[in-house]
Amino acid sequence: MRVSLGIDCGSRTVKAVLIDCITKEIIDYYIVENGLFPIKNINRLINMIMDKNNLNSSNIMAIGGTGYGRNSISLANLERFIDSQVPIYKFSEIICHGKGSYYLLPNCKTIIDIGGQDSKVIMVNNNGKAIDFVMNDKCAAGTGRFLEKLAQILELGIEELDSLALNHDRVITISSTCVVFAESEIIGLLANEEKAENIIYSIYLSIAKRILSQTGTMEISKPISFVGGVAHHKTIKQIFAELFESEIFTPENPSITGALGSALLALESNQR
Repeated sequence: MRVSLGIDCGSRTVKAVLIDCITKEIIDYYIVENGLFPIKNINRLINMIMDKNNLNSSNIMAIGGTGYGRNSISLANLERFIDSQVPIYKFSEIICHGKGSYYLLPNCKTIIDIGGQDSKVIMVNNNGKAIDFVMNDKCAAGTGRFLEKLAQILELGIEELDSLALNHDRVITISSTCVVFAESEIIGLLANEEKAENIIYSIYLSIAKRILSQTGTMEISKPISFVGGVAHHKTIKQIFAELFESEIFTPENPSITGALGSALLALESNQR
């Protein structure tokens, strides 16, 4: 079996996707937590996905890397490929998320991608090629990091936020767009006995409105897909549907679009 391996080394997690080189079907994918040692986590992830599928370096036709840690993806750093000649291609997150999202949801022409440290709105053409985008990578507001900080303040697991938000009974104006200042604002709201449910929903709303404001003069094409780790939060998806006045589609696992796109692009690059 010949496969293409895509790796997305993000700020919070590392994702790997295997696709069949003939059918381009997804064979398997894995996600592991990232941290201070991305090379170690990339190697751990590669070992997991290759061992599970009984693969060695000779089965890998190409490797694609993306994400903020993509420069760590080299033959010298990948233990399973040190002695191989497998070509490695590196791509921007924009084109990878565009490609991977279009593969999973080919009817969607606008992609909202919210990851751990940045957020993006990407427009793609009928081939899944990114033709326009806006990106926020300068501030944690509007990203998964904002939700992690919120969960930390509320002493909750990040997976608990979504279900609590559904029980909100009012919306609070969150005036701070900076995570640092928003932390003080949230602590003040809790001191005034504001319900956690209302705070969570209002933070979700502030994130969604920030993404909407990013689009500026972009002409949003519908349908719209929502991907990235934050897309697991169904309440934000519901808010996006209201703000964009459109149904929002999310793939079964919205976290793997970058890795999937890099696997597809690596295969295409290798076949040229």
